[in-house]
Amino acid sequence: HVTIADDLCKTETLNQLLESDGIYPIVIGACREVQNRIYFWEEAKEASINPYFTKVVDVLNEALSAVSIDEAAARIKLLIWSQILRAEECKDITLDNLRVRFVMPHGKLSRRELASAIMPRYEVVPFILTSGCVGADKCNICRSACPSGAIVIDDQRLRIDTSACTNCGACVAACPHGAVSFPTSSLEELMAEIQGLLSTEVDLEPRIIAIACRGCSGLSDIDPLPLPNVFMLEIPSLAMASPALLLSAFNMGADGVALVHGGGECSSGISPDHWSKGIDFVRDFMDRLGMESKRIKTIEVDGDSESLGRELSNFTQAINELAPNPLKGIVESRVPSESLCLSNVIEGIRDKLGFSAACSIEGTCVPFGEVVVDADRCTGCGLCAGNCPTDAISVKAAAGISGFELLFRHDRCVACEMCVNICPEKCVTMNHVLDIEKLGGEPDVIFGDEYVRCRNCNAPFAPKSMINILKTKLQQAGNDAVDQIDLCPACKVAAKQMI
Repeated sequence: HVTIADDLCKTETLNQLLESDGIYPIVIGACREVQNRIYFWEEAKEASINPYFTKVVDVLNEALSAVSIDEAAARIKLLIWSQILRAEECKDITLDNLRVRFVMPHGKLSRRELASAIMPRYEVVPFILTSGCVGADKCNICRSACPSGAIVIDDQRLRIDTSACTNCGACVAACPHGAVSFPTSSLEELMAEIQGLLSTEVDLEPRIIAIACRGCSGLSDIDPLPLPNVFMLEIPSLAMASPALLLSAFNMGADGVALVHGGGECSSGISPDHWSKGIDFVRDFMDRLGMESKRIKTIEVDGDSESLGRELSNFTQAINELAPNPLKGIVESRVPSESLCLSNVIEGIRDKLGFSAACSIEGTCVPFGEVVVDADRCTGCGLCAGNCPTDAISVKAAAGISGFELLFRHDRCVACEMCVNICPEKCVTMNHVLDIEKLGGEPDVIFGDEYVRCRNCNAPFAPKSMINILKTKLQQAGNDAVDQIDLCPACKVAAKQMI
């Protein structure tokens, strides 16, 4: 439902809309003044204005800065539609997602609003969902990604210390299970906004998404630029600009993606070293599949709208010289929210392009791994499978024999090297590589063995490789226990009791 009204920056106008038409605003197309005031309206509850979820599109500035009326109309349609789609992906905020803070007012305020500005407000922060988290004893990927050390362990459960959290969102992008709740800045919301900005219902080509770091000094104060083809998307930090998000933007039809930052470490504690490897991987992937890595660019600015406008203008010109994005228009849909993992995005792009040639990408920037097991040293203990946070390694009974197989799924491996670190025999190694053909395919058998049967009761009790290695070690040590190595634990106890 769309309602047109004047004086939306006045609270009484919203109250009147609510009383007469039952309007509960989700997206407001107005001017920047509304955004500045929305947190200070005392009547916000009565007017059903949720300052966390209500989106404001600066229609006035768009109309004034656009090159033509048609371009202004096209941009405003896309901006409003993108915020509607984003609002639909908003999840409920719980007390676990809130912390107290003081809001610094901007612009002119009445005395009443100024008085309310000194009252404590709430800020949305990430929260780890215990229902989705596999626990600290098996996974610490989010802790490794957090630049501020805000993720702590309580009774083998991971928890975010809100007093130390900088709201960078790195944990959201890093968690392979989607177990971090971050309302207002979730990956689903960002994906929905990008989908709206790339809608094919509006004719405005090429379409470029400029992802800007909210934590970089001065970027949030830069005025919208008079570039009709460029749409700014502000995120908590560029740590959230994961390869999955960037490739999804191209998969949905973006002709170019720019990453805007202030250089050095942002206020969230995120430095370019934190996200630059992901950009390198995306570039390598795009070149391998013939998508031209020139479509992605990093732009460093320091609160200077003039230099940012110049850089984005040059980038737009470079995109205009390229052929259209080969993914555009093949399938008008985005990756479903339950499939935001990078392997699913890559698999979707591969299938859309009909890419079937053998192709692999290697290097430290690759967020995938390939596990290799030295069969001569492996004892088949299964610790690598039991401690794999993404279940990329699993154990399966071998068909036709009393034995087992270690299976490896390439599309689930995130190269965390937990298997390498946990292996007591140091026989597991990992290569940072992406084999595009293997995504979505059958798992590889990386090790297999039979079970040894107890010489007394004939019950299977241990892998043959484990028994052979133990027997060799005991013989070398001259230990008499070697005579009982082929007995199951129950028979060993019985034999000891008889002695």
